[in-house]
Amino acid sequence: MGIRLDKELTEYVQERIRSGDYPSATDVVATALRIMREMQETEVAANDDLRKAVAEGLAQLDRGEGEPWDVEKTRAKLLAEWSRQKKAG
Repeated sequence: MGIRLDKELTEYVQERIRSGDYPSATDVVATALRIMREMQETEVAANDDLRKAVAEGLAQLDRGEGEPWDVEKTRAKLLAEWSRQKKAG
């Protein structure tokens, strides 16, 4: 299989080879494709998890288990978490 890359990507592949990170252009492209596949698989799994969580939340609401949403309470909670992370990081 032959592929054509634009100038910027060609230079990037060549730099990865020159740096010694990869022995060939084939290895650079194969690694990039493996990473892309893993990212897509992770995204699909995350979307499935999100769909399940939303479905469970809707089921809870249907059972009357929901609570009114307090925007200010949520905002305060998020700001407190952000502040905690900022101090820790």
